[in-house]
Amino acid sequence: MRGVWAWFAAHCQVARRELIDCDPLGVALYGDVKDYSVEHKRRLLDGGSRMVEEAMVTMPIDCWQSTRWADIATANAAGLVREVFSQASASEEHQLLALLLVDAPQRGAFPELKPLLLSIVRDARLYAATRRGALHSLIVQFRDDAELESDMDQLLTDIGAGRVTDDDDELTGRLLCELYPRRRSLTEVREYLHPPKRPSLVGHYWHFWTTLVCKVANDSEKLEAQQLSVRFQHWASEVIYDKKGDVEKVP
Repeated sequence: MRGVWAWFAAHCQVARRELIDCDPLGVALYGDVKDYSVEHKRRLLDGGSRMVEEAMVTMPIDCWQSTRWADIATANAAGLVREVFSQASASEEHQLLALLLVDAPQRGAFPELKPLLLSIVRDARLYAATRRGALHSLIVQFRDDAELESDMDQLLTDIGAGRVTDDDDELTGRLLCELYPRRRSLTEVREYLHPPKRPSLVGHYWHFWTTLVCKVANDSEKLEAQQLSVRFQHWASEVIYDKKGDVEKVP
């Protein structure tokens, strides 16, 4: 009955607060929250973060993380979205709020969020999913920003130098996909080739070295790109088959 519950929450302002408090997750995932007041959106986020804290232990991520949360990010709630991201590292509860809203900047123009999203990507205290989401939001929302490519290039350099952590290679992989070959040469990206930190993880890092590097390499680099790809696949398959582990995909 969650769909009916969420429908009532969307159309009955008198009962909306009570409906949100009883099932914030259902209201967000099955309802239409775009036209909610800022007060109700804040209440929805607060309740949702508490439910997600419990759900993370017992439920798959697909059951609670959804782009529907980003419907909160309308113009009237820009201050709320900004507040969530600026306080992401303050506590685990604040981090859960940020994790729910990682898609929010794609839904509206919040140019002032760019430095906040960059700080989230760089913050090793945050969940890997939150940091990946923040980078994705940056790329989607600010793709036309002339300075974004420079920001990503510096971020990749800092990861390579150990100034920014990347425990599963996914930040590195996404940045390589964005920067090669337009900004970085094959000689430069070769420095980021290493045995995968999570060999069974099929994500951006895996995709770059198995597929993209060969696909987009120019004629003079094609042979070397293929050799690098073969080397990576050997590393990855060697560990997977030795451990006989299941392949996992980035959510």
